[in-house]
Amino acid sequence: MGRIQTTTRTSDKPCGVGGTHPEDLVSLTRGKAPEDMGRVLRSIFTLKQEGRVADAGGLISWLSASENVAASVKKVAGVKGDISSKDAMNYLQGILEIIKAAGFKGLVIVIDEVETILRMRRDVRGKSLNGIRQICDAANQYRGLLWVFTGTPEFFDTKRGIAGLPPLHDRIQFLSHGGFANPRQPQLELKPFDRIRLKEVALKLREIYPVADKTRFFNKMTLEYIDLLIDKVTEGFKGDVGVVPRQFLRQFVDVMDLAAEHEDFDPMAAEGFKPENTNEDEKRLMDGRASFDEEPEDNDGYEVEF
Repeated sequence: MGRIQTTTRTSDKPCGVGGTHPEDLVSLTRGKAPEDMGRVLRSIFTLKQEGRVADAGGLISWLSASENVAASVKKVAGVKGDISSKDAMNYLQGILEIIKAAGFKGLVIVIDEVETILRMRRDVRGKSLNGIRQICDAANQYRGLLWVFTGTPEFFDTKRGIAGLPPLHDRIQFLSHGGFANPRQPQLELKPFDRIRLKEVALKLREIYPVADKTRFFNKMTLEYIDLLIDKVTEGFKGDVGVVPRQFLRQFVDVMDLAAEHEDFDPMAAEGFKPENTNEDEKRLMDGRASFDEEPEDNDGYEVEF
């Protein structure tokens, strides 16, 4: 997926919920916030003022679509039942309008590593993909809201992922012509790291690292050491440089800290690279396994849900 750069502007005008009547909140959000949302927000403010933090927290959980909020807590705000997946987008629109009324230009929602969906049950994958399709279909109704989904090619291009739901794939499929891609299309491609780019990042970090004696620091953090560390990292991940930046940068910054703080520290003589806090994709790569476990029905695709 691609990079985005956004700017937000805040207003000098105060905006609060506690001093606002529910009907004022409806007017403030141009009637786009559900009535229950206004009642719950006002109740949360009142409960906090009264010191009833637990009840206020319960209503916040209700707004987060929790199904484990006591009926007595919901009764305080005059609401019943729970927020369903069908209601969620209406509440999101209410939140968006409140944010804009507070002086912000809008809201950015980032859903990172969506490829984890590929390791879920088939029914969960289908619901998740249909949820993304519904978000795409409703995009014009949410002015000032930007969604960013990041994931691997396996998620976007295989039948187990987005390609398995044609209505969604048709809307956001990635297109390129002779190696050139339109940056205005819904899906953007980030080129994976290779050895050269990884080394360039390391050199840039070495250059901007705040240290008084640059000469001594550079004599420790040598090009030879950087090459050695890249070798160690890629060795642990079967030579795949594309998945190692996180592990490499953690190790590299730690070594720079040690080189700056201890005069007798020699990076070349230090222990070799050992992956730490590996995520599921990294563990699978180290074990020589695919990013997900294939199933016989992977090529069948998913049904469209409304």
